[in-house]
Amino acid sequence: METKNYLKATVLDNPNFRKSAGLLSMIAFSLGNIIGSGILLLPAVTASMAGGLTPMIWLAGGLLLLPLVLVYSQLAKMYPVVGSKVRFVNVTHGKVLASTVGWLYLIGTLFVVPIEAEASLQYLSYIFPSLWSNGSPTPLGYGVEVALVSVIYFLVYMGIRTQSASVNVITYAKLGILTLYVGLVGILAFHSSNFSIPIQSKTSTLLEAIALTMFAYGGFRSAMVYAGESRNKDHTGKAILIAFLLSMAVYTLVPMVFIGSLTPSILGHGWGYVSKLTAPLTQSALIAGIPVLGALFIIDGIISPSGASLIGAGDISRYMYALVKVGSAPKILGKVSERRGIPVVPTLLSLIASVVLLFVSPTFEQSIGYLIAAHVLGYATGPISLFVLSSS
Repeated sequence: METKNYLKATVLDNPNFRKSAGLLSMIAFSLGNIIGSGILLLPAVTASMAGGLTPMIWLAGGLLLLPLVLVYSQLAKMYPVVGSKVRFVNVTHGKVLASTVGWLYLIGTLFVVPIEAEASLQYLSYIFPSLWSNGSPTPLGYGVEVALVSVIYFLVYMGIRTQSASVNVITYAKLGILTLYVGLVGILAFHSSNFSIPIQSKTSTLLEAIALTMFAYGGFRSAMVYAGESRNKDHTGKAILIAFLLSMAVYTLVPMVFIGSLTPSILGHGWGYVSKLTAPLTQSALIAGIPVLGALFIIDGIISPSGASLIGAGDISRYMYALVKVGSAPKILGKVSERRGIPVVPTLLSLIASVVLLFVSPTFEQSIGYLIAAHVLGYATGPISLFVLSSS
């Protein structure tokens, strides 16, 4: 069967998936996954590696990914079905690679929820030290993480309307907080001299810092997973591009303001000391004399990671649905509930897996490396898929 006819036959997806997401919601699904725990912790991590070059590191990471973003925005428009970023690989590369990519996405995304729960706990430990000890959660901390993960999967279980509304509120709330941070701290506590402090980093360290930005930017394709639930097939492609450009602005300005706000008492220990800050943006706001904004970032320590977790948890059931459609998973895992409008079984199984991973997954920084590796193969298929689909 020709590719064009295959696409025409498969674009009519399972009607039990509710077409409830508009353009703002689709933007929120991509933007909310890009701006997750990365915005809370990675500006400090990358600053410890690149010093005053950090804003350029984030801008470079975005520019390097921009061609891929353009590719996937076109693919999203051409193939607007649930789990499309797995299913178009089946069309252009065949079942074996589609299955490999799909399972890599699914396993990698399973790590997202525990990672984001750990990021939330780390921020909360700034005011509740009993949650964190010696670089890992305390028993009470693990209890809080389990509660956070359970709430996330409950919202996913309630269906796309509840999930979409929650994602919208969370995404645009944290975007508002970050806008306040850039505006207020940038005016009240910006020291341009901080950017002239020399760094000792090797070229390899700077390249590693750019690679870390890929973890944050990598969520741009999330809207594709929900493409079949958009009210307009053109929404997904536009949403991916708009969300990515917004995230580039955020990830360039926030690290710039963060570095500009640091005091000699912090930088006097060297750039490496910056990564030891427990709640970087909160501490930056306090340095600027804005305790209310600092408190908002403690709240955002739950909001930002939870938003990314909510999107990632919803991704998992849709990846499983896509794997069933390409013939790589049992059909029971792809059965869509008429009442919930989602595959319920993989959602419940994912909840169990995420809770287990809370106790056995590696640290935040190590997990980022695994996630980047898991997505490399998926990135590589995009340009070829676009060429094949455009030529058919």
